[in-house]
Amino acid sequence: MDNSFYGQLNVFQTIAQEGSISAAARKLEIGVPSASQSLKLLEQKIGVPLFHRTTRNIQLTDAGRQLLERTEQAMATLTKHLKKCRILVSK
Repeated sequence: MDNSFYGQLNVFQTIAQEGSISAAARKLEIGVPSASQSLKLLEQKIGVPLFHRTTRNIQLTDAGRQLLERTEQAMATLTKHLKKCRILVSK
C-alpha cells in the first residue's frame, strides 16, 4: 500500500464513500490491515480522529467531514492528471 499522503487520502476517501474499512480495502484491492494502517497514519499526521468507530459502524467526525469536503475535488483532479501522465509515459 502506498502510504504517501496521496495514498492515505485515497484510503480515507474510499472508506468514507464505502462506509467501512473492509469495503474500502476490497475496492482498493488491498488488505484490511493496510487500509487501517493508512488511516491511522493519516490521523496521526493530521492530529485528529477522522472517524467514530464501533465494532459495527464507522462514521465521519466533524473533522473527517471537513477534510472530505475540502479534498474531494483536489484528489479527483490529481488522480485524473496522474492517469494522463501514465498514458503519456506509456506511449
